Amino acid sequence: MKQSRIEDILPLSPLQAGLLFHARYDAQGADVYTVQFALSLRGPLDVAALRQAAGRLLERHAGLRVSFRTRANGDPIQVVHRSVPVQFTEHDLRELGPDERTREHQRLIAEDRAQRFNPAAPPLLRFTLIRLDEESHDLLLTNHHILLDGWSMPLLVQELFTLYTDPTGRQLAPAVPYRNYLAWLSRQDQAEHLAAWAEMLDGVEEATLLAPGAAPDAHRTPANHVIELPAELTEELGTFARRHGLTVNTVMQGAWSILLARHTGRDDVTFGTTLAGRPAEVAGSDSMVGLFINTVPVRARVRPEETVLPLLTRLQQQSLRIARHQYLGLAEIQRETGAGTLFDSIVVFENFPHDQQIAIPGTDLRVVQVTPHDATHYPLALVMAPGERLSLRFNYQVEAVSQAEVESLAQRLVTVVTSILRAPEQRVAAIDVLGEVERARVLEEWNDTSREALAPQTLPALFERQVAATPDAVAVVHGDTELTYAELDARANRLAHWLIGQGVGPESFVAVVMPRSVELITSLLAITKAGGAYVPVDPGYPADRMSYMLADAAPVAVLTLADTAQVLADIATSAPVHTLDSPATSADIAGQATGPVSDQHRAEPLGVHHPAYVIYTSGSTGRPKGVVVSHHGITHLTAAEIEGFAVERTSRVLQFSSPSFDASVLEVCMSLLAGSTLVVPTERLLAGEDLGRVLSDSRITHALISPAALASVPETALPDFHTLIVGGEAVGGDLVERWSPGRRMVNAYGPTESTVCATMSRPLTSDDTTIPIGQPVNGTHVYVLDAALQPVAPGVIGELYIAGAGLARGYWNRPDLTSE
Repeated sequence: MKQSRIEDILPLSPLQAGLLFHARYDAQGADVYTVQFALSLRGPLDVAALRQAAGRLLERHAGLRVSFRTRANGDPIQVVHRSVPVQFTEHDLRELGPDERTREHQRLIAEDRAQRFNPAAPPLLRFTLIRLDEESHDLLLTNHHILLDGWSMPLLVQELFTLYTDPTGRQLAPAVPYRNYLAWLSRQDQAEHLAAWAEMLDGVEEATLLAPGAAPDAHRTPANHVIELPAELTEELGTFARRHGLTVNTVMQGAWSILLARHTGRDDVTFGTTLAGRPAEVAGSDSMVGLFINTVPVRARVRPEETVLPLLTRLQQQSLRIARHQYLGLAEIQRETGAGTLFDSIVVFENFPHDQQIAIPGTDLRVVQVTPHDATHYPLALVMAPGERLSLRFNYQVEAVSQAEVESLAQRLVTVVTSILRAPEQRVAAIDVLGEVERARVLEEWNDTSREALAPQTLPALFERQVAATPDAVAVVHGDTELTYAELDARANRLAHWLIGQGVGPESFVAVVMPRSVELITSLLAITKAGGAYVPVDPGYPADRMSYMLADAAPVAVLTLADTAQVLADIATSAPVHTLDSPATSADIAGQATGPVSDQHRAEPLGVHHPAYVIYTSGSTGRPKGVVVSHHGITHLTAAEIEGFAVERTSRVLQFSSPSFDASVLEVCMSLLAGSTLVVPTERLLAGEDLGRVLSDSRITHALISPAALASVPETALPDFHTLIVGGEAVGGDLVERWSPGRRMVNAYGPTESTVCATMSRPLTSDDTTIPIGQPVNGTHVYVLDAALQPVAPGVIGELYIAGAGLARGYWNRPDLTSE
């Protein structure tokens, strides 16, 4: 087609530049920047007059006759053409039957929405008229978003029907050119604006992402989910905002901030918002047709300990301060402030008229309904439209966020808003996120482990019960050494009696500095038999870490072996160090009784609430922190392992974990408390080919292996290895796809305080796209701490959102955080 003469060349607004960057023309797939408004018309319609009015609309506004090009130097420009042909298409469905007419009607609307625009080929606005019967029509006004914003559409509709009734346009004031706004933009002080954004974003260290795994350039399928607040709640929202000097938009942004903080596990979140961008300094900006809006960041510091109103007030004050700096493009803000990508969700409050019914003066024609349809290049956009019932439209990309997740988000947002309105004096940490249905699902359905509560027993009692049941079964294997349950019990009893003589009893800590060995396992059992709690210290740790742990735990004794005693030579400790395999000590221990250790031998009776072990975590500050764990949760942990991991007496469990990790407790419980065999490797470090060889040569059936170590194991045949537990870090779908076929693969999760595991997943399969952390371990006690770290009434479940898992959510409870 022959190009029309060029009338003008204009720069781009910030959002136009951003859209042009993203809108790479492609003849395939849907374009998220195609915006469609469907106007349902009722009454007699003069089609020729409507077509003529559409043409006059293009003549009237230079901004509707533009194309977008790139100069030789790479700078984007918009070219204004003197004239462009109006795209006005008609479809007549009157002769079709009702059902066929409905299907064809919907097909035409979808087809029009899917038809892409080429930004370089004007016009970027088209009109499609669908005739349903003599006095029922649908008029589709479809445009590329780079051309118009939402504010412009009611202006265009009003002008279109004014030109329909008066082709001369005498009733219309002269159109204010869009170029006036662009000229005003060019005079802005960029440095001042950038400084304001740099100040607001100072300290933002990472993006706030709802869908962190979403590939930025992947094909996206747009979808939407719409709900409306009840009229009563909408009225209550408006009253609340006015009473506290806030806008409804601010209250909704505050609710979204709280929800976003809960989903990402952060107290400093960012999301985007779209501002009208029509400056009062530009005369007639409110009547201009064009793209004025701009997407900019919103930062919210969500402080759990403060009440709701300070958060909302802070958001509104920030909005007022930053409003005069809204005219920079998002890409420029992110680039110049060094913030990089900031968010993947935006919240938009539409403040332009939403008239659903429009009478056309001087005619019997009227618009009875306006149905907008747009999309977003963000994984999720929340668009709010005012009315008797506040409309919440969630535009999302199905490849990034599922429909179920969006529906859940929508209901949670309503729950948060309701909570804010009903109790603004409450602390942010106390705001409920779960609705009644979802809370019932978490507390009842997901928490239904269907196993009766077991009476808690101590670790030595559970081991001794197993000794009585399978005395001749092999309990532990280390190289050429094999001990039956009876033999291991006898060794542990001798050492326990000796430890009691050294002053070990309930509430006392005994450090164990040994590598993986039979002596290590014997020592752990013996310490608990004596009533003490063991403090495992990996001899491979740096000296300063071991020194800190021994000083902090203040053990009554330190147990070691000759091969590792040297590492303690330069470490100061006030506790006596016993080298168990030294001639004198080993002879002393050998002279002890092999019979059972009971409360008659201990300094005081041993109960399930006494400490069983102390595990030092890395700590959020980098300094190790000791977690004291009682015997109380071990019974249910063991029962859950036997069932969830399908442990049998013929099972061979690998002792893979460092003794200083609580995963080693899981290995001991899965084997020695279940009648199976614990295989203790002779290698100090296991990874790669060595780990694969041990799994094969030792005929391992069960092992807990961290995802990082698992990834290092080469492809190899492991016919005996039928149960794999992963934990300690997030497991990816690639490892599940590789390791789950042909075996039971379970994801175990839990903070150290929860007696190793709080949850265990069902067996994973290669079809799992989001890896679950599973259901709570049966029989656990639920405790929740509020913002002031004070216990909340038992029975309330806490929420845990795994960082980096997008909308994947897990719920956890904590067994035996404190005594009953």
